Amino acid sequence: SVRIGLEAVAAGAEGVVFLLADMPFVGPDLVGALIERHRHTLAPLVAARAGGRRANPVLFDQDTFSSVAALSGDRGGRAIFRQFDREFVEWDESILLDVATPRDLKRLRELEWDLLRGCCRWAACYNLRRDAPRPPIQVGR
Repeated sequence: SVRIGLEAVAAGAEGVVFLLADMPFVGPDLVGALIERHRHTLAPLVAARAGGRRANPVLFDQDTFSSVAALSGDRGGRAIFRQFDREFVEWDESILLDVATPRDLKRLRELEWDLLRGCCRWAACYNLRRDAPRPPIQVGR
């Protein structure tokens, strides 16, 4: 899927950011931070890191495109990390949450409710005034 995604990018792209669809706490702030780090360092790879672990998403510079296009099998972009210099953007461990099973989805809904109730991270996404209707939490499509 990484190779197919790269093929879909218009010619002349300076880089691409690959995101995984089952990681709901990866948002635009993190993607923006990856792009900014790339602008300042021009590193061939810029990845998120949380809790000392490399994480997704990852920005691949155009210098890596031929290596990405040559990937085969299900190893994805991990093999590229041995070939190129890299930079990291430190982020909180929420980006490690992977929703792959019904149990994961249930836990996600519990986490979102806790966050909404506590007016924490998701408060900016919803109008929490008493007189405003609260939209249901949508997970996936």
